[in-house]
This record gives sequence, C-alpha cells and structure tokens, in this order.
Amino acid sequence: MRPSEGFAAVRLPQGYNSRAFCWVGRARVEAIFDTGSTRNSIDENYLRALLQNEATGVCVKDVIDIEPISCTSMQEGSSFRVTQIAMLDVTFRDSSATIGETREMGFLVIKNSSEDLLFGKPTLDRLGYASDKTSIELRCLGLRFATVLPHELRDDPSG
Repeated sequence: MRPSEGFAAVRLPQGYNSRAFCWVGRARVEAIFDTGSTRNSIDENYLRALLQNEATGVCVKDVIDIEPISCTSMQEGSSFRVTQIAMLDVTFRDSSATIGETREMGFLVIKNSSEDLLFGKPTLDRLGYASDKTSIELRCLGLRFATVLPHELRDDPSG
C-alpha cells in the first residue's frame, strides 16, 4: 500500500515492548516478556556463550533434543524448525536487587534469534505477570522491577 498522493505520511510515535533484566547465574540478561509468544526461547549463540562461561554454564541444567516443532512468525510464509530445548535456572530480582527468586525453565533454542532470552505467554501466566510502561510485576513470586525502555521514551511522561 502506498500513501495517497498529495497527503503527508503520518509519523507514528515510538513504540516499545515489555523488557526487563533477569539473571542467569551472575550474567544480567535483558529479556523480553512477550505475551504474544507461545513459548520461551533462547538464541543458540547466547546459549553457547552461557555454556562456555564457568559462572553461567552451571545454570544450564540440560539441552534436550525434542521432536521438531515448526514455528511461525507474523510474516506470512516465514517459518523455522526447532529441535532442542534448554533447561536453565533463571533468577528474577526486585528493583532493590535484595529479593530474588530462581526458577528452572525450558527455552526453545532458536538459531539467529533477534532476542537473547524471551519469556512466552504460558510462563508469564504461571508467574502472575502484569506490567505497565515502567514496571513488571511477577505476582506469584512477589516481585516488582523496572522495565527497560528505549532511550526516546525514558523521560516521556505521556506514555
């Protein structure tokens, strides 16, 4: 579709998604909390880096071959196959970083993922996930922590 001749295109405001930090061992990870995703996922290269580091490798409990799953994206005709799931210990911490909870979770191993770590809707439901622009709450863990916003939105009170 093309803009109508003689009319200026509309500039949309900056968007954002739900991002926050969690920890795999001592490694702080910026993760996406994606209510539109049906599964958790981890980038294959990021998983490899975790395994090669003594401090984080112990948090990778297992990498398991699974029956292949065909995954699709929002772009029609775009699909890929997943053949492994990685079991990791992931820690969530409140904003003061004094209270934390660690959970073992499974993540589909994705080649060339745009995100290092992603939490999908079923996991978010189990954690009691709720969010607004500036915070994420995991009600089942009793934790609340700050989101990570794009630089353009950090000081924008309008939302």
